[in-house]
Amino acid sequence: MGGDPGELCVPVHPEGQVLLGEVIINDEDRAVTITDVAADDARAVRVTGAFILPIHGTPIGSELLPSSSGGWVDRESLSTPRATRDKTINIGLSVERREDAEGTIGRIHVRYEVGGNSYTTAGSTRYVLADSCL
Repeated sequence: MGGDPGELCVPVHPEGQVLLGEVIINDEDRAVTITDVAADDARAVRVTGAFILPIHGTPIGSELLPSSSGGWVDRESLSTPRATRDKTINIGLSVERREDAEGTIGRIHVRYEVGGNSYTTAGSTRYVLADSCL
């Protein structure tokens, strides 16, 4: 899941919301059921939702909310487990920055099932939500 390890700073004011995402590649010829998505080591943020977002162009990295992008408009909630046979699965978390301090997420963590087996994976990106990313 995800690409090379790194950090992504997203400029967002306190109480502002942003969409953060990771991509899962489904190498199986079977459905993948996403059972849980969480923010590891989250500080000064609140997760407000988890979604599968169709990929319209480039997979999500971050995007301010509300969004008019095709992926956000066509999102599927992950409030209950969701199955997909897609080869590329775009997972998004909507996150609110809670305080004047920087918000951080260590990484996005996903639990899923394939063929009756459970797996856990985590993205490679650390996220920082701040007033400015200069």
